[in-house]
Amino acid sequence: MLRYPSVSAFSCFALLVILLTSCKTPKNTTYFQTIPYNSEVQTLITKDFEHKVKVDDILQINIFSPSTDIALYNTAPEGYVVDKNGNIQLYKIGDVKVIGLTLMQVKEKLTKILMPDYLLQVAVSTRFRNHKIVILGEVGSPGIIIMETEHLSILEAISVKGDLAENARKDNILVIRNTERGKMFYRINLLDASVFNSPYYYLQPDDIVYVEAEPTKKDANTGQIFGYVLSGLSFLFLVFDRINR
Repeated sequence: MLRYPSVSAFSCFALLVILLTSCKTPKNTTYFQTIPYNSEVQTLITKDFEHKVKVDDILQINIFSPSTDIALYNTAPEGYVVDKNGNIQLYKIGDVKVIGLTLMQVKEKLTKILMPDYLLQVAVSTRFRNHKIVILGEVGSPGIIIMETEHLSILEAISVKGDLAENARKDNILVIRNTERGKMFYRINLLDASVFNSPYYYLQPDDIVYVEAEPTKKDANTGQIFGYVLSGLSFLFLVFDRINR
């Protein structure tokens, strides 16, 4: 009579295979692995850059003065939109060309225009309202980040979005940037100290950061399915063994 393998032997074998196939290799979540302990990394990038005003930028401009008609100069709570000619419009002044200027230069230009012809004393503050970046993929909370300051590093951006997900690929993060020559694509490796020398370490307005998933995710799912199949086979052998007793 046909004999099937013993239940105990097969069950042990199936259990062993299931355990082996369902075990996941611990993921390496350590950043900057090439940095030695108690060392100094000489970086080639600095914060010594300022974004320049472009067409369609939205500027938040606040003008302060003890003059009685100061409120008339602060009539754009949603910000001043830079028109196609590179101008913004101010009360009594009209068009003021700001395209190609830094925020500091805009501030200095407005101060010179307003004093002393329009206001005896004046203080001006400026900032961008529309500068943002987009983070997609394997992060805690994908989406848009409004740049509150002119300098935002890729590490700060990832932190704002809840850090990288467990299955995120840390050695191949893609940054897409608009330039005068078109779109530029650059890969950043957070496992290596070279990230601090990358020209993409500090993000620019409208940058897109994409964090892809580790390719081993599919392999883990395949192993899990294989474990389910073995569990089913184990159950069938158990049934056949009882029938043929």
